[in-house]
Amino acid sequence: MSWDVELRMPPCPTCGRSSVDVEYDGEFTYNYRPALEALGFPSNGELHGAKANDVTPAISAALAKLLREPRKYGEMIRGGGEWGTADSLTVSLRDLLNACLKYPGATIVVDGRPLPG
Repeated sequence: MSWDVELRMPPCPTCGRSSVDVEYDGEFTYNYRPALEALGFPSNGELHGAKANDVTPAISAALAKLLREPRKYGEMIRGGGEWGTADSLTVSLRDLLNACLKYPGATIVVDGRPLPG
């Protein structure tokens, strides 16, 4: 089981066209949750509806901690490596961080849920 994270751009302020293109589509296995919590990574509720630039510092800090102590956080991933490792979590966080840096105005959508308001 996993949760999906997407980055979507807001509608064009000039023409009002809404972008249905997803600028990033990543997947995090639920087995990562204990490690993500220990890393200070935002919860699904904190991510959903947030602007990419608002969560970039937290994602960057979590990735830096993981890179400093991959073994420590890798041991927190449930499933003994079968459903994720410190290396795969590093790739997921790095990809999400890069997308947030590339599209700072994008809105984060978790599991395709409707956006608030």
